[in-house]
Amino acid sequence: MIPDALLREIYRHAESQYPVEGCGMLTGEEIVDTDTWRFIPCRNIQDQMHQCFPSEFLRTAREAYFIAPEDLFGIQKENRQKGRKICIIYHSHVDTEAYFSKEDTRMALSEGEPLYPGVFYLVVSVIKGKACGHTLYHWDSADKVFKG
Repeated sequence: MIPDALLREIYRHAESQYPVEGCGMLTGEEIVDTDTWRFIPCRNIQDQMHQCFPSEFLRTAREAYFIAPEDLFGIQKENRQKGRKICIIYHSHVDTEAYFSKEDTRMALSEGEPLYPGVFYLVVSVIKGKACGHTLYHWDSADKVFKG
């Protein structure tokens, strides 16, 4: 589903962020029109959030990601102006598999429903600094879970 050129960019970004999780998005005109997709790396500010609010942000950037609000707002503004949408949100897992964790699920939902309906989530496994696999997840509304 993800064009090879964009997947290579995601892998490079994830590797460049090691040993912390990298994150970003693919935006486009439509989820099915991959020719319009654009790769947008984002800043993971999980360490800053963990430092400022340790009781609410228990994990460090090695174990979690939090997209910088300025990055997210900028993407949303550009999407509104150009008629685009978020198609895929990606992040990497450091020195482990590309699974959708309980924390990933918690952060992707609000009151049991996706924060971004219709958006796919890509998790990239980065082992010892090298991206070595990925899994794409989507929300299954019947089972109320993210499936890969």
